[in-house]
Amino acid sequence: MNRAERAVLRTARSGEPIDIVLDQRDRPIRAHVLADLLTRRRGNHALRLTGATITGPVDLTGSRLDFPVELRECHFDEPVRLAEAQLGSLRLPGCRLPHLDYARQLRTSGAVELNEGFTARVDLAGARIDGHLSLDSAHLTGDADHPGIDAERTLIEQGVFGRETTVDGEMRLSHARISGPVVLDESRLRNPGRRALNTEYSTIDSQFSMRDLVADGEVHLVGSRISGDLGMPRARLNTPNALALSADSLTVDRSLMCSGLVANGAVNLIGAQIGGALAFVNTTVRQPHGWALLLIETDALLLTLRLAPESEGAISLRDGRFGRLTDDPPHWPEKCTIELTGTHYQRVTQRNTDVEPCPIGTRLKWMHQHSITTPSAVTDPAAPATFSPAPYAQLAAALQRDGFDQDARRVQRFKERRRHRAMGPLGACWGALQDITVGFGHRPALALAWLTGLLASGTTYFSVAGPVTAVKKGESPTWDPFLYSLDLLIPLVDLGHDKAWDPTGWSKAVALALIISGWVLATTVVAGAGRVLNRS
Repeated sequence: MNRAERAVLRTARSGEPIDIVLDQRDRPIRAHVLADLLTRRRGNHALRLTGATITGPVDLTGSRLDFPVELRECHFDEPVRLAEAQLGSLRLPGCRLPHLDYARQLRTSGAVELNEGFTARVDLAGARIDGHLSLDSAHLTGDADHPGIDAERTLIEQGVFGRETTVDGEMRLSHARISGPVVLDESRLRNPGRRALNTEYSTIDSQFSMRDLVADGEVHLVGSRISGDLGMPRARLNTPNALALSADSLTVDRSLMCSGLVANGAVNLIGAQIGGALAFVNTTVRQPHGWALLLIETDALLLTLRLAPESEGAISLRDGRFGRLTDDPPHWPEKCTIELTGTHYQRVTQRNTDVEPCPIGTRLKWMHQHSITTPSAVTDPAAPATFSPAPYAQLAAALQRDGFDQDARRVQRFKERRRHRAMGPLGACWGALQDITVGFGHRPALALAWLTGLLASGTTYFSVAGPVTAVKKGESPTWDPFLYSLDLLIPLVDLGHDKAWDPTGWSKAVALALIISGWVLATTVVAGAGRVLNRS
């Protein structure tokens, strides 16, 4: 037995807390000596050992240790096995070992701290930790085939803390229940082409923070439920031409904040349920010739969509439901398109820093230039464009709810212009006629102006031209240019004048023009009125 081993055993027999600091002159402690000490020790005094070198595999499978264990800056040349062990707490700050292996079903009544330079591959699947799990400044050394940390189906009472942590391979927290926060601020996750972070179907009963996180690989949050806020400010997700963030069916009870996020790859939030705000402010998404941001069937009280100019790819809000929508059409990225079919929102609002709301003309121009209606247009720019009236109807309804009736009518007219142009030449002509005459039913004063002008023109002409020839002399009413013109203009109403007179020459041409104009005007008025009533 060497000096280091004798020192450990001598302190253990004293019944006092073990707190030993070794240096490089001390010979290594054999693993079985350390295991015997831990398993035969009685009482609840802590074991603290600093700077030791442990040789051989430390096997504590199924052991029960009712006292805290702290091994600081120790070096293990073989794995540590803790399967189904029960510990007071486990602290291994600064320790280096091949892997913390077979720690499945581990139980601790206190914290597990693998931090401050801890280096190893960790397997905690199925563990129950009644304290917190600290990975701050650790280096978890997995690879493409082995997770850096496997904490699948764990139950952690007081949160997971991984600030400035480096993980090679997957960080697996899937199907876990974490009662405290999860903090991965300023960490680096490296698993290119695969999942870098996996919290699939996990429940986090507090906030989840990934501030300044860098992930080379997919961040996979599918089906997770987060009771607090989910924050990813200034995070960088690098998975080009693949999913950078996969979070379909995610539930966040409060807000999801992605301000300053850079995603080189697609962001998928299909079916996500956000109880508060969903914010993309100065967010960069890049997926050239593909879907860069998917908010299909996503629900949120507020959607802020203000992408960085460097963004590239298609954005889909199809069938999403939002209480309020805050966007920025004047500064929309040139290389981004947007799908708005089926999107529902109650109001279009502005930020407090905005001097004035986006002009409706600018918004309509943006929708015309950047909106798409068919998914095939994303991958095939040459695909024929189709027109969908729904996004314009939704915008008009939101503006009307906010009291912008004039803007809402302008949107409806713009929608009808585009709809009729999509019908071909005949439809475009009929639409142009309705637009000029009655503004598609949204400008009734224009119809009255046309009626007044035609009536005045007809009255003036027939006043100058004089009485036309009576059909039956002696039975005609008194000649009245005004009533005669009015009778010609208004179809289906007989004032007894148009049938009593038989115009010839130019008078006949003017009379025919008034009749045709009356029918056209009446038809467009009826069509426009019907459209307005149906919308109501």
